[in-house]
Order: sequence, then structure tokens, then C-alpha cells
Amino acid sequence: MVKHQMQAHQKEATAATPAKPSQPVVDTDLTGKAGTKDPVEVTAAPGTKVELFDKDGNKIGEATADEKW
Repeated sequence: MVKHQMQAHQKEATAATPAKPSQPVVDTDLTGKAGTKDPVEVTAAPGTKVELFDKDGNKIGEATADEKW
């Protein structure tokens, strides 16, 4: 009985705590963005340096993720 209660408690804690991405995730649809200066939103762990490259491998932007999730 105690084991069952602990498992139920663990499920609640897991459901209430969202997992942080281990790799940066591009949140912006990039369709039609080529050649524009429109902002691109990326979710990453705070302090992560994120670099964006075009199809030819040229760096087109970079930023360091802040504390906002």
C-alpha cells in the first residue's frame, strides 16, 4: 500500500514539472523568413548560446538564452 501511494505521488510531481529542452527548439515557423530581419524565437536553457545558419552554412544570427521560459 505504501508503494502504491509513492508511485501516485511521483506521477503528480512529474505532471506538474515540465521538462526543459535539452537542445534549443526553434519556436518560430521559418517559412518565408529567408531574406527578412523578422525575429526568430528559440527556447533554450538559460545561458545557452544559440546560433542560426542559412542553408549555405553562413551564420545569420546568434544570441544567449535568458532566464525567461
